[in-house]
Amino acid sequence: MNAQVEKYNVVSFSGGRTSAYLIHRIQTMVSQGLIKNVKYVFMDTGAEHPKTYEFIRQVVKHFEIDLVCIRSVMTTEVGVGAKFKEISIDDICDDYGPWKDMMKCYSTPFIHGPMCTDRMKTAPYKKYCDETF
Repeated sequence: MNAQVEKYNVVSFSGGRTSAYLIHRIQTMVSQGLIKNVKYVFMDTGAEHPKTYEFIRQVVKHFEIDLVCIRSVMTTEVGVGAKFKEISIDDICDDYGPWKDMMKCYSTPFIHGPMCTDRMKTAPYKKYCDETF
């Protein structure tokens, strides 16, 4: 007998207005019973504008969603790949922590080495999803 695996709709929330509109649309579909098992994820670079962090908290409160906030954890260990840590929505802030850590490991980003999005958002998000879902 095969155990049925529960499926999730995982939504990446950037903290911007169009991303908030996406949450509105999805929550509307949830309330209509059109979809279920929605998980919202925000990748905190530690370098967003303070008003963005304020807006994120307002969106979470307004739509009454559970938002998973993750931050990249840099490593130079060969073969380890992306790492992340889950943090509280109260801990997301503009402290530049992940940014500073990324530069310690990989140096300053440059035109042919745009590692910011990959190292601080895409790779940790994929790792989180792989490990969680």
